[in-house]
Amino acid sequence: MTGVQVEFDLAPPTQRLRTLVDADIHSTATPAQVMELKQRENLVTWIRVLNTIEHEIEEHIAKSRLSIAALKPSGGRAPSTAYLAAKRRVDERTTARLHVLGHVRAKRAEVASLISAAGLTPHTLGTVIDALVTLEDLIDGGYYQSASDYLSKLIDAYEKDERS
Repeated sequence: MTGVQVEFDLAPPTQRLRTLVDADIHSTATPAQVMELKQRENLVTWIRVLNTIEHEIEEHIAKSRLSIAALKPSGGRAPSTAYLAAKRRVDERTTARLHVLGHVRAKRAEVASLISAAGLTPHTLGTVIDALVTLEDLIDGGYYQSASDYLSKLIDAYEKDERS
């Protein structure tokens, strides 16, 4: 050995970008981290990571709502103090998650606008990439009907725009 130490980034690229995206969403990313995210080769993965985060937030909200629904008193009985306290905690977490979800969706639109190619405006191409990533995630997750419905909505929106 020559005594030269070589550092290796052992985290998979997607996990590294996930860490950077989390920092960006929470406004703790450094300018260098944001510049790394904005590198052309990272843009589609950035959208994928945002899409994953969006699904995770939506899943957390759904699970919280299901858990509180299971505790809800039935038959017109008055809710217990414990149920009301649990519902308040769920509502507070849901409000916080919805706030972050808004940031994630706004960031997806921002990232989509960074993607460009000859013949398409950056916004148009970014929107297409965002839609394709969403479709890919739905299909990979086995949500074939949701993917089909999403694609139908995209086509309907395009046809409506063409008629205008």
